[in-house]
Amino acid sequence: MNAWEIKEKLDGRKPGIIEVEQASAVMIPLVEKEDGLYLLFEKRANGIRQGGEVCFPGGRIDPGEKPERTVLREMEEELGLPPHRVTLLGQFDTLHNYTGVTIHTFIGQIAHSDLPNIEIQEDEVEQVFLVPVRFFLDNAPYIYDFNVLADIKDDFPYHMVDSPHKYEWIKGRSNVPIWTYGEFSIWGLTARIVVHFLKTFYKQ
Repeated sequence: MNAWEIKEKLDGRKPGIIEVEQASAVMIPLVEKEDGLYLLFEKRANGIRQGGEVCFPGGRIDPGEKPERTVLREMEEELGLPPHRVTLLGQFDTLHNYTGVTIHTFIGQIAHSDLPNIEIQEDEVEQVFLVPVRFFLDNAPYIYDFNVLADIKDDFPYHMVDSPHKYEWIKGRSNVPIWTYGEFSIWGLTARIVVHFLKTFYKQ
């Protein structure tokens, strides 16, 4: 292969993210009521991974599936809302976590009148609930900051990289935002998405 052939492969190719181990897509569902805008959340069923946690609707992207298709499929599978019941407003930003998890986010709208049409998949979802955006604007989250450290063992082959022993590995920083809303804890990656949503649209 020569440089021109590489250029041809680059043409029309959508840039991806290097070293993605798991790609998911979630929907940030908006519900507009007379008193303002609300976010819809799910509480995971206890019998599944991360059971009991609060999240947005979504899941893993199937091989060959576009993220947009994933969120609409998951909305139907988890909440019983077919695509024509969800207004997809557009793709939002992508969160790449230090664990190798990449989450593509989309923003959609559910009509307030369609809330009674939600039929949760009880194997996956225990319940859904709404939180006014105003709550997040008026209540800053608790932020737990932590270091992300390279766990390098003593058997690392320093002689192969022409580096002195005890190389100073780069440290990272991350955080866990936490909101308490009634009986619910909104935290972790879901809360980080909410924080970014507020910064983008409300300059928080």
